[in-house]
Order: sequence, then structure tokens, then C-alpha cells
Amino acid sequence: MTEPPRPPETPGTPPAPPAEPAPSHRSPPPPTPALTLLALGSGATDALSFAALGGAFTSVMTGNLVLTGLAAGKARPAGDLIPSVIAIAAFVTGVFLVSRLLRTARSSPRDPWPPRITAALAITAFAQAVVLTGWLVTAGQPSTAAQAGLIAVAGLAMGSQSAAVNALCLPAAATTYLTGTLAMLTSELATAGARETVRRRLTLLLAVVVGASGEAVLLTHAHRLAPVLQLTAAVAVVMLGVVRDLRHRRSARTG
Repeated sequence: MTEPPRPPETPGTPPAPPAEPAPSHRSPPPPTPALTLLALGSGATDALSFAALGGAFTSVMTGNLVLTGLAAGKARPAGDLIPSVIAIAAFVTGVFLVSRLLRTARSSPRDPWPPRITAALAITAFAQAVVLTGWLVTAGQPSTAAQAGLIAVAGLAMGSQSAAVNALCLPAAATTYLTGTLAMLTSELATAGARETVRRRLTLLLAVVVGASGEAVLLTHAHRLAPVLQLTAAVAVVMLGVVRDLRHRRSARTG
């Protein structure tokens, strides 16, 4: 088949410029700095609850289930049983409430951090503020009843954080229960996993250790301000979320 004849060019007319390619919309990078701050806050929260609020965890529910079983096997289980049971109930409540809030909000390549996730993480920040307030009111020496209340609020914070991060739908993004993260990191190192995923998992694991270590330093040298670290991390993440949302809206308007 012969090509149709081209129209004659007018003498002296410059050739038409080539068509510009359509602008490519690159997906924003995964929110690794925010996830790192959340993992740091998780490590600090668990360290505070285990060392100063009755010996329970607020994000590691596997540990709490084991503690519950140990307490149940004792002759007088009530004293050891209550903290872990409260932590489990509070964590589950936080996950349930935030999962309901985010049931229609999911991340996408164009918008990996929807505004509603920032709102959910604001619940985490508010709960951490309540923990700090209760700690300050009791001068860092909460009674047994006050410890139970602070464990409940901290568990709620960790549950809401876990549900919010799950809604991001990102691989290697867990910031609370990290046994699976450690197992997957080891597996990926053994099988040449994706470098970005390996780096993110390692970063989050190190952040938990740094958060727990920082909390230990505060408990030792600035006892009355011990819950400041996790509150600061949560507030910083909410601010990062607000900035990301503003940038996304500006990009949507100009794109």
C-alpha cells in the first residue's frame, strides 16, 4: 500500500516544531521518613509501658498474649493479668475504630498518603498527648489504677497507628508489630530481595530500637518528660501528612 502524498511546503516557512511529549506524572516516593518516625514512637511507647506502666506492651500483642497466658497459669493471676488484657483490648479497639474510619480510604500510586490517614494519625497524636498529660499529672509516678488508664490510652494510640499504616497499602511498612518485618528482612537478604524494600525494613527495625533506647534515656535522666518522645514523633508525622496533602492538592490544580 502506498503512503498518501504529503502536502507541499510553502517556501520560506519553517518546519513545525515537534510535538512536546505529554507530561509524565511520577508517583511520589513512599513516605519512609514518616514511617520511620512512627516506628520510633512505637519503640518508645512500648519501652515506657513495659518499664513504667505495669510490664505490658502496647503494640506487640504477641508478647501480651504470652504474658496473659503466663499470668493465667499463676495461683493469683489478677495483678499480672490486668495490664496485658487492658493493652490487648485497647489495641484492638484502636484498630477497629480507625479501620472503620478508613474503610473507604486507600492509598494509590498518585496519592500514597490520603488526607484521611493523616486524620487517623491525629488520633494517635492526641492519645499520646493524653499519656503525657497523665504522666505529668502524676509526676511520673502513676498509681496502679493510673498505670492501667495510661496503658489503655497508649494501646489505643498504637492500635490506631497500626490501622492507619495498614491503609497505606505499602510493602514493608509495618511500624508496630515487627516480628514479620524481621523475618521478611532475613528472607530477603537470603534471596536477594528488592533493595528499596530491604532498606525500608531495616530502617524501621532500627527506628524501633532507637525509640526504645531514647525512652530509656528519658526515664533515667528526664523521668517526668518520658512520654515526650512518642508525642513529638506522632505530631511530626501529622505535620508531614498535612504538608504532603497541600503539595498534592497544589500539584492536582497545576497539573
